[in-house]
Amino acid sequence: MEVSKQAAAQIATARMAYTLKQASEAGAGCLTKLYEAIGSGELKARKRGRSTVILHDDLQRFLQSLPAYQAPGRPVAPRDGRQRAA
Repeated sequence: MEVSKQAAAQIATARMAYTLKQASEAGAGCLTKLYEAIGSGELKARKRGRSTVILHDDLQRFLQSLPAYQAPGRPVAPRDGRQRAA
C-alpha cells in the first residue's frame, strides 16, 4: 500500500507527545490547570527522564471531556429577527 505525499507529510509532522508547555500552547490551558488535571487524574501524563509528557491521544481525550461553552444568561434571538416575548 502506497502512502500519498500529503499523508506522509501529515504523519511526519504529527506530534506524538507534548511537554506541559507545548500542551498549554496547544490550547489545553495554563500550566497550573494542567498540573491540577494531572493531579486529579483527569489528564494522564508520563515521565521521560525528568520531563513530564502528555501523549497526543491523552491530551485529545482530556480536551474532548471538557464541558461545552454556554454563554451565561444571553437569550438566543430568533433567526427571523423578531424579538422574543417576555
